Amino acid sequence: MDQNIVGYVRLMLVFTGCLFFNNTVFITFVSLSAILDMFGKSASCTVWFACSSTLWIRSYISESNGNIVWFNEGTSKVSKAEQNVHKGGVFSVTYVESKDEYISGGKDNIFIAWNNQLERVREIGSLSDQYGPPRCCVYDVTSEQFLIGTSKNCIIQVKADWSEEKALVQGHSDEMWGLAAHASKPIFVTCSHENLVCVWNGEKQELIWSYFIEDGAQCAELHPSEPFVLVGTKNGTLYVLNYETKEELVTVPVSRDCIDDVKVSPNSKYLAAACRDSNIYLYNWPKEVTSFKKPKVLQGHSSRVLHLDWCTDGEFMQSNSGDYEVLFWHAESGCQVLTPAALRDTEWSTYTCPFGFPVMGIWPEGADGTDINTCCRSNNKKLVATGDDFGAVNLFKYPSVKLKSEASIGVGHSSHVTCVRFLHDDSSLITVGGLDSSIMQWKMVKS
Repeated sequence: MDQNIVGYVRLMLVFTGCLFFNNTVFITFVSLSAILDMFGKSASCTVWFACSSTLWIRSYISESNGNIVWFNEGTSKVSKAEQNVHKGGVFSVTYVESKDEYISGGKDNIFIAWNNQLERVREIGSLSDQYGPPRCCVYDVTSEQFLIGTSKNCIIQVKADWSEEKALVQGHSDEMWGLAAHASKPIFVTCSHENLVCVWNGEKQELIWSYFIEDGAQCAELHPSEPFVLVGTKNGTLYVLNYETKEELVTVPVSRDCIDDVKVSPNSKYLAAACRDSNIYLYNWPKEVTSFKKPKVLQGHSSRVLHLDWCTDGEFMQSNSGDYEVLFWHAESGCQVLTPAALRDTEWSTYTCPFGFPVMGIWPEGADGTDINTCCRSNNKKLVATGDDFGAVNLFKYPSVKLKSEASIGVGHSSHVTCVRFLHDDSSLITVGGLDSSIMQWKMVKS
């Protein structure tokens, strides 16, 4: 074994951390043998909190029980410990100076108050399961509120008496492909495979509403004139939600396979769902949103249908598939347009299909058809953005018909970029990452 690695491991067994407190950097050393004697050879520890003469240690044992260990200043010996404080481990400890109390949070989502003698005072509250266990916690003396970061990428604001909790940020914690922006409002929606749907205000960068559906969410759409969110799922079900009344309106069984894209026509007359069974399911938008009728089934693709776009009057639709086909459809008849040249001057309400004449320049030399996952034309029709398998967001002039077109490249995602969408006024570009579960908002600046 490399001796540098051995030395590093030995150091980590003794040197447990450093922290900044009262303008002083504390480098802390504890007795590893004391930890092992108390909790067994499988125990591990990390310094979690320091306040004047005390240090708090987070510890796990093989039974996954959470323990809090007390150290006095100037000694590495354990003076007191509480075992099995939280089921599954202690994830956070914070000090509330105004009450001279320590608050611990664990994998069980429960928060417990302790006095400075490590005596349990009371259980002060618990987080909702939808937010996940706490990973860090701070107390704001001015507002008398806790701010809690969780394992599911949420930031929760909770009053000191636990009478109210509010999600400031409702993050995603699983693979994410779903993103849609409203046609005329600064609103966008995201959804992911952990069944979570989030509606956001893009101007205020704040969460409007979050909702858990019963299935993994794959794609989303915002109705152009009604407060409806449409979510396509991995099992082929379509959910219709109302983000103003904050309720689920109806579920529509579309297909037995995943819905990869869903689009409402600009005139609100049709709803199209692109599925992995190679079909497009075309619904007439009902007068009552809860009464969807049997759809037309548009057949013609030989692979899964990935992307859809409507023309501005809602009469025609274009689609892309997994084998790089570009097909066109007449909405009223549900038939394929066999002479695409007849639509060469058609104005498209959106352009999110990465295969097509106006976007052929977005493909770099040597790229295969899977390197670019998503594209979106700006609403002023001057730019087109793409997201690729390499974590990059690329911005081109539109139309992009020149091979090897130059792009402005933005890097921020640590995973493949699965969807990009412009806000209604093109002031920002929203992007989502697949496995990094992140949402990024890019400000559009004239160069």
